[in-house]
Amino acid sequence: MGIRINKILHLLLGIAPSNNLRVKILKRLGAKIQGKVYIGNFLYITNIGDGNLSQLTLKGNVAISPRATIVLQINPYPSPHTKYVTGIKPIVIEENVWIGACCTILNGLTIGRNSIVAAGSVVTKDVPPYTMVGGVPAKKIKDLRGMT
Repeated sequence: MGIRINKILHLLLGIAPSNNLRVKILKRLGAKIQGKVYIGNFLYITNIGDGNLSQLTLKGNVAISPRATIVLQINPYPSPHTKYVTGIKPIVIEENVWIGACCTILNGLTIGRNSIVAAGSVVTKDVPPYTMVGGVPAKKIKDLRGMT
């Protein structure tokens, strides 16, 4: 798919009127989606270049609340700090995860199954399974093992 079409699809992703359409756009852009997912309005995914989202994996029963940001790639150009950028790093969101509104998920990490990311959090490190995290940067709030 052409770069221009991908960029248009990225723009449409945030304003698409239904979850089904947002999921279809993500799949069309190359995201690996397994099972049912809910994508809230105004999801923003940073990906400089061709717009391919093949480094994003969403497993079953994932809910991403409105205004979340997923950072697959960063580019500090024209800053001299470009030497620290290592390219696109994968993000894996495992089964039964809820990402609250206005969260930022940085690249190169995994959010473990049955976890919750509290609204407004910035996730900078892997989130272990069965863990609630929150804050800037996100830190463990609660162990969710045994909770129903």
